[in-house]
Amino acid sequence: MTKKPEFKPRKSDDVPATKLQLELVRQEIKSDITSLSLRFNSKFANMDSKFEKMTSVLYEMKALLEEQNSRNRIVLDGYAHLFDKSVTSDSRIENLEKKVFGISQK
Repeated sequence: MTKKPEFKPRKSDDVPATKLQLELVRQEIKSDITSLSLRFNSKFANMDSKFEKMTSVLYEMKALLEEQNSRNRIVLDGYAHLFDKSVTSDSRIENLEKKVFGISQK
């Protein structure tokens, strides 16, 4: 009996594979792709939650600014009222001094 010479594969294409091996590799690749897809989806969901948090902080800042603006308006109205009273009082005192003492402070 003569022995058949052994075939030694030189590259991966020369290696015979069974249908089961090919199916297992296919399933492995599909599960890797699914895993990557799920990982990306979770990253996008994480980014969405961070954007929502940033948006809520922005609205909080806008509310604080509006509150400060309304407080400033009240304070400025008070200062305007005091200034008007001061001007009125100054003119009344000036008129009184003119009538009583006959002097002007200009």
